[in-house]
Formats: sequence, structure tokens, C-alpha cells
Amino acid sequence: MISITKEPIDLCKILLQAMDRSVGGITFFIGTVRDHNDKESVSEIYYEAYKEMAEEKLLKFKMKS
Repeated sequence: MISITKEPIDLCKILLQAMDRSVGGITFFIGTVRDHNDKESVSEIYYEAYKEMAEEKLLKFKMKS
């Protein structure tokens, strides 16, 4: 399952989609943003991606595994 979105990520929805009796386990890595960096205040984080290229790279990676 590969998905790039601008919407908030619904972990319960992803877990339900990933559940399969043939799968031995599911692992999530969930990161959060600290409120500081090098003694400076952090109030937000911004990510950007070239969606088409990112999806292509993720699909190639998925095919290898």
C-alpha cells in the first residue's frame, strides 16, 4: 500500500487496510515534532515532495522487497 496525501493520516484506517491473515506482523513508525531545535522554538514543520517521482520510487522499492 503506497499513499501520498496532504490530509491527516488516519492510523486506524491504515491498520485495517494492512491487516491480512497471511501477514505475520505490522509495524508503524510514528514521529512527532519537538517543540525546540538548537534552543529555538519550533511551531510547525513543512514537507514537500514531487508526488509523481516519490510514488515511482516507492513502487520500485516495493517491487524489490
